[in-house]
Amino acid sequence: MTINLGISNTPLKTLAEMDAKFTPIDTKGFQTLVQLKDSTMRDSFDLYSGLFLHNRFARQELENLEHALHKVKEMLVQRISDVLSTEKTA
Repeated sequence: MTINLGISNTPLKTLAEMDAKFTPIDTKGFQTLVQLKDSTMRDSFDLYSGLFLHNRFARQELENLEHALHKVKEMLVQRISDVLSTEKTA
């Protein structure tokens, strides 16, 4: 699958909507994401949306991203459920 700049910027735009900021307990990965988010937010929304407007695969890429996020969320919820049920039986 080819992922274009619009899709790679989508999680960064999402972090901006969440108002993600540095904290004292950040991982290096999160610090990098916040730096990238700050850099990406300097670009106009017109530029960002134009990446989708001129990409015939954009709608499918957004659906793939949404599906992947849902799958990761399901795995995380399952892991939390497994840990909690193990703790209850211990």
